[in-house]
Amino acid sequence: EQVVTLMKAALMAPTSKRSNAWQFIVVDDKETLKKLSFCKEQASQFIVDAA
Repeated sequence: EQVVTLMKAALMAPTSKRSNAWQFIVVDDKETLKKLSFCKEQASQFIVDAA
């Protein structure tokens, strides 16, 4: 329920020139999140533990 609320809020956020270019992917598998955190420098700072 919290994730859905957050996603709705994020999708309503303004974009540059009203391009509506937002795209989000929700990942709840801990191992996948760990792997993703190493894909880009400082990426792990954006991972939220909703548990």
